Amino acid sequence: MSAIAPKSSFLNNSFKRLKGYICKLWPKSGNDRVGRWGERMVLREIASSGLIPVTTNWRERRGEIDIIALDKRCLVTIEVKTRHESLKGAYPALSAIDHKKRERLVSLGRSFIRNNGPFCRRYAIKSQRTDGVEVYYYRSKIGTLRPRGIYWHRNIGH
Repeated sequence: MSAIAPKSSFLNNSFKRLKGYICKLWPKSGNDRVGRWGERMVLREIASSGLIPVTTNWRERRGEIDIIALDKRCLVTIEVKTRHESLKGAYPALSAIDHKKRERLVSLGRSFIRNNGPFCRRYAIKSQRTDGVEVYYYRSKIGTLRPRGIYWHRNIGH
């Protein structure tokens, strides 16, 4: 019986890792899907504004950065908040980013620079800033999400 236990725990651990990977690809809840949609809208905006996207959903044990981009020699960490248009006045999206979350985003940006030294040296990164982006949407008659407004707030981390 003891010979079976390690094999089953190996399979359980493998399944947990696979399940975690699949959950990242296909978000579980509707809010996750809407959030990913908002991030895609911001990536389109980044491409048209001259920033260079580096990576999305960069994770560390302390948290996650939605989008990391380059603005000349500045590393930009971007937090995206997506809300339905009916919540725009009553509950602004950026109000969800409190002081503690802003400090954590700045710290995560520093951690990205520290963990990706060759990348940062290659692009001669001199500074870092944290931006917040509000994405408001509405549902069309056929149920698809449509952007109502994208509002960029530069340097919310300081």
